[in-house]
Amino acid sequence: MPEYILKTNQQRPAKALLLGSLNDRTQLNYRVITRQWLSDHMTSGINVIITTAPTADMINIAGLINTPIVRFQLHRSAHHRNEASYCKTVIAKNAQHGFSFPMPKALLKDIVRYCDRTLKIDSIADYDGALNGLQVENNGKISRITAAVDASLSTVRMAIEDKADLLIVHHGLFWSPQQPWTGKKRDLIGELVEHNLAVYSSHLPLDLHPRLGNNAGLFKALQLTKPKPFFEEHDQFIGLKTSTRLDRDILSSRLESILGSSPTLLAGGPKVCKNIGIVTGGAGSSIAKAAAEGVDTFITGEGPHWTGALAEELGINVFYGGHYATETFGVKALGAHLAKKYSLPWTFLDHPTGL
Repeated sequence: MPEYILKTNQQRPAKALLLGSLNDRTQLNYRVITRQWLSDHMTSGINVIITTAPTADMINIAGLINTPIVRFQLHRSAHHRNEASYCKTVIAKNAQHGFSFPMPKALLKDIVRYCDRTLKIDSIADYDGALNGLQVENNGKISRITAAVDASLSTVRMAIEDKADLLIVHHGLFWSPQQPWTGKKRDLIGELVEHNLAVYSSHLPLDLHPRLGNNAGLFKALQLTKPKPFFEEHDQFIGLKTSTRLDRDILSSRLESILGSSPTLLAGGPKVCKNIGIVTGGAGSSIAKAAAEGVDTFITGEGPHWTGALAEELGINVFYGGHYATETFGVKALGAHLAKKYSLPWTFLDHPTGL
């Protein structure tokens, strides 16, 4: 396992707090290798070897332990070309006067422009009411990103608690004709404005993206290969399918492991799945379309009661994995991608609907 050096300059009284934060908040394996004391400035330099490859970049680690990191590199005995992506440098001042840490910032307009172009929101058709792109603007600067499946008062407050200024969602704020901003809606817009929180939403563009999309994420997690376009909607394919040989019980077990709960199975098809199609979210009412496109096993989030009988008639297996659970992949992938591109910390806000 490669080792990484985290070098930080910190006030002497805060040494124990720094190491305690590493224990409690990062869940990384580490060992302290050197301590240097500079009495003139009452600062300490602590070199820590991290023996587990970090899942977050070092800005995320800095944010977690509330400590500026001045260097983060591979331990000299573990240098390897394939690990070069972890060798980043953060511009940070030594913390000689407490825990102040100047977080990096990106421009909202740059992030929005990049997302619009990457997700092709102008060329991808969507359902009536879906507003893809920037839904709420802030003061134009972004220092922390959060991502959630749904934009709601609860997830907005979670983003504020996380001190974010950008919330990325799959299901945005606007789905029906404009309603009065009263009651809880008034509270929601008030929280957004008061706390300078921008909201960016991407629905079908994020479902069908070949690398960052919900369908691509679930397809990869299921260890499937050779994806092909599937499930035509609005003159475009929004899902993925593949030909394989996979026992239905094994597929069910993989779904349970990935999604966190046992999927509902409408066992109308064969016990060995040979043609599997995936459309995350709420495509259950369209299982006839899925069957017409040649799949014997259809994975989606949810569907109506009458699809149980229809699945038997069509001779197709249908897995309902949950609308929410099957659509966490896209916002997670987009959030992580933007965080890496713009060197910003990010957090996934898990707020399941139960559906």
